Amino acid sequence: MSRENQRYNGGSRQTAGCIPYRYKNGELELLLVACNNSSKGWVFPKGGWETHEMSKKEGAMRETYEEAGVRGNIGSELGTWSYKGNGSGDHVCTMFALLVTEELDSWPEDQRERAWMSVEDARVACKNWWMKEALDQLIERL
Repeated sequence: MSRENQRYNGGSRQTAGCIPYRYKNGELELLLVACNNSSKGWVFPKGGWETHEMSKKEGAMRETYEEAGVRGNIGSELGTWSYKGNGSGDHVCTMFALLVTEELDSWPEDQRERAWMSVEDARVACKNWWMKEALDQLIERL
């Protein structure tokens, strides 16, 4: 993964992501992807905000397409969290809600497993404390 085109602010890598969601049979479901590193677990799609992108929303939508293979209507910003990356320094991530309208059969990182989960299952499966806080923000706003 190349990082020369990614944004940094005060030494912190700027990232953006989405919590993809849908309603199936009246129930809220969330889409998570398997981690793409040695740590096992599930996360919401996110990644570096690149210098050619005009907004964090644009970066979040690109990362969600690349990692999870979905597109949709991006909603409000859920918040911004600071955290330590896996050996790669400080990160600051802004997360958005994304109502999924299209689920693709093939996408750039389709070697990643993806899974639709209930809110309760997603809260248990998600490995990052700050993503669980973003999930709480999503639930509050829906």
